[in-house]
Amino acid sequence: MEAGAGAKADFSDDSFKAVGASIVSKDEAITSDLVLKVRPPSLEEVAKMKEQAGLISFLYPATNKPLIEAL
Repeated sequence: MEAGAGAKADFSDDSFKAVGASIVSKDEAITSDLVLKVRPPSLEEVAKMKEQAGLISFLYPATNKPLIEAL
């Protein structure tokens, strides 16, 4: 899990560690085999993702054609 990802929802990294999550940098998280994001990934994040990685996220394909093409 990306360090600080839960901060805006008042979930600390320690609370995620307590249930077994590994806390990693943003660059490490985006290169995982499976990426889960609340917001769509940026084009820069897509460029860092592994080929054939799984992505679970809102994408808004009708309004985000460049992102869909990059994926």
